Amino acid sequence: SGFFYDVDRVEVLKGPQGTLYGRNATGGAINVLSKMPDPNNFSADASVDFGNYSASREDGMLNLPLTDNAALRFAAFHAKHAGYMSDGSDDQDDSGGRVSFLWRSTDTLTIKLIADYFKQGGEAGGSTIIGTTDSFVPSPTFSASNRYGLFSPQVAGFLATQPDFITGTTFSPYENLNHEDNRFWGVSATIDWVTPVGTVTLVPAYRAADLDYTSFAVGAMLSEINDDRQKTVELRLASDNNQAFRYVVGLFYLDDPDNVPRFDINQQAAETYQSYTTDTTSRAAFASLSYGITSSVRLSAGARYTKD
Repeated sequence: SGFFYDVDRVEVLKGPQGTLYGRNATGGAINVLSKMPDPNNFSADASVDFGNYSASREDGMLNLPLTDNAALRFAAFHAKHAGYMSDGSDDQDDSGGRVSFLWRSTDTLTIKLIADYFKQGGEAGGSTIIGTTDSFVPSPTFSASNRYGLFSPQVAGFLATQPDFITGTTFSPYENLNHEDNRFWGVSATIDWVTPVGTVTLVPAYRAADLDYTSFAVGAMLSEINDDRQKTVELRLASDNNQAFRYVVGLFYLDDPDNVPRFDINQQAAETYQSYTTDTTSRAAFASLSYGITSSVRLSAGARYTKD
């Protein structure tokens, strides 16, 4: 839910998009674009939703013109609901905010700045026991539709009947250590300069993710503390889309250091404790050319080179 508030549009780009979006976009790409400030209109709106499981959501937005060429936009939301499982797990407690600034300094130069923050709280995801794969041990007396969470007395009683052949005992009940305190924030700029040969766009960005959670949703304990810092810069030149021959050429740079002081997995019969750091640096050059033979037929070709 950290993306879907004050949304302008969602773009679905079908087919391979690896030329412009990188090698992991072989199946396509989805762009979620937030609304930008409007220098021509002062506006504000707010909404409140209520539902079952004590669900509530509050959204708000304020668009504030500064001059004829500049404006600020503030948007925020909070979404919350009680756990869908009987033990209170699988709940939601999310909050986010975004500040956007737009400045059209001339007819050919536009600068957009965005800063956003998102906090994910609550007890984290939940799950239940749905059966066994071994005919020699009893199956649960309840179904998934009962929504008995992993920390419920029903699941604890079932685990006590399940032999753990590695340890020679039965499985122990899960201790409810579920929690989620994940924070994501970032700043970015988009600078567009219209020239006779096309629009030059510079997009520097910085994103941070601070994870702190413990979850049993997969049936084993996963506990992680993760500090990720990502810096990217993209520079591209794009032609006018109103002409038959179109082109996009550009450069991309990524630096992604990741510090994980703790990543623990507890499966009762096996436990692992990890602490590590990684750093990924990536540089890429790309180009995409297309030519409209007719109004309904267009030939396209693209290439991308990436060095990690």
